[in-house]
Amino acid sequence: MSHLVYGSCNIHLQNALALYGLSQFMVALVKEYLMDPDLSDEENAANLLALEQFWLNWLFDFPIKLLPTAGSSLGLRHTDETKAKISASLTGNFAGVNNPCWGRTGELNPLYGVLPPNAKSISIYTLDGVLLQSFSSQFAAASWLNVSVTTVRKYAQSVPFGSNLSSNVGKPRFGRLVVGMVVLTPFVLGVVIGLLLSDGHLQQRQPTWNARLGFVQAGVPHFGVQFFTRSLPCFTELYLLFNIGGIKAIPANIYFLLCEVALAHWIMGDAYRLSAGLALCTDSFSISDVVRLMNVLMIRHQLE
Repeated sequence: MSHLVYGSCNIHLQNALALYGLSQFMVALVKEYLMDPDLSDEENAANLLALEQFWLNWLFDFPIKLLPTAGSSLGLRHTDETKAKISASLTGNFAGVNNPCWGRTGELNPLYGVLPPNAKSISIYTLDGVLLQSFSSQFAAASWLNVSVTTVRKYAQSVPFGSNLSSNVGKPRFGRLVVGMVVLTPFVLGVVIGLLLSDGHLQQRQPTWNARLGFVQAGVPHFGVQFFTRSLPCFTELYLLFNIGGIKAIPANIYFLLCEVALAHWIMGDAYRLSAGLALCTDSFSISDVVRLMNVLMIRHQLE
């Protein structure tokens, strides 16, 4: 929905929307896919791509000219007219033997060793942050890795999750369809769980409204900071887990929710250092909830 709400997508689709108008397009939700928190981002992405491929196969039962492979340009076929135009554009005074670089390969080529001005250097590091190899261009990196330049370019353009996301502050309200499409990735879910175990809380202002995530941190005597998210169905699901009779509690499936990311944010939000280790604050939970948390820390995270 970011194509329609924020106008953030490929330039071809944006040009089509600007040329023909939004009223000429129709968006239909044929299948909803909910992120599985027990799967990695890569596995969820693969499942989503497989679902997209299923509906593409169904769509190609009709005489429509579209790319048949999800996430790929494979299967594209140019018309005879397009092929003729491409051939004509490649024919000229500098084609074939008329090209001054014709037959001059390697060091004989006048451009040998000259990097284009837009060449992008590539550096490869180990998981420990140790520099493994550096290259002056993506082509050199692709040759050394024995992969395509497209693969190198794709990973070079990738960014850490969230670093390219803009703020929603001041943006208009989401419609019901868009609100239902907002889901928490496994990483973000871990962050939210860690916040809920520390200073975060979920609030449902009306019984029929969706819940929202709030974060309050106060000091002495009268200083504090707080913020609330939009009210979303994904927070309502967590609200029903973490609130029993209006009281913040630990859900029965906390073993599956308290991952390493959640534990790290719980420690950052509500823990302090001791000479013999670390203390996690659980004053707001009942004894049975504390015992449940202790079991997860001891069994899943091997902590004593």
